[in-house]
Amino acid sequence: MFAAAKHSWANGSLLIGVGGLATFVAGVGLVMMEDETKLRKEASSQDRWQGVAPSSVDGRSKSSLPATPSNAPTSDPVMYRATVNKVLGAAFDGPVALKNLSPGQEVGVVEEGLGPKQRYHRARSFGADDKPLMEGWYPKEFLDRVEVTK
Repeated sequence: MFAAAKHSWANGSLLIGVGGLATFVAGVGLVMMEDETKLRKEASSQDRWQGVAPSSVDGRSKSSLPATPSNAPTSDPVMYRATVNKVLGAAFDGPVALKNLSPGQEVGVVEEGLGPKQRYHRARSFGADDKPLMEGWYPKEFLDRVEVTK
């Protein structure tokens, strides 16, 4: 029996088996850690929209990260007016997107530099009687500033 063990040790099969098992265990551990990290990131991003006070996230105002996304106009003042130079259509239809715009339509910019890389403004669309219709985010590159409101 000892001779058989000496023989398997000598040709390396025992070491290969132990090494393979250790590699497998380490690989499973790494996959489990990666999955846990993903779950924590997802939970963190969901908290930004559901349970966490938006003013505590990245130092942004409450209006830039609403607890429940809505397109209802707020009472926030308009900083300036802008004209829509490009309409994105059905592809731009998220829960906080400003929708149903037409080229040349005038909107009121309420907040600047929101979202990923600060590429969006929060703007308000108006009806024929200048009554606020809806509010939401729109890419700032597709809005041309018209006048300053004070």
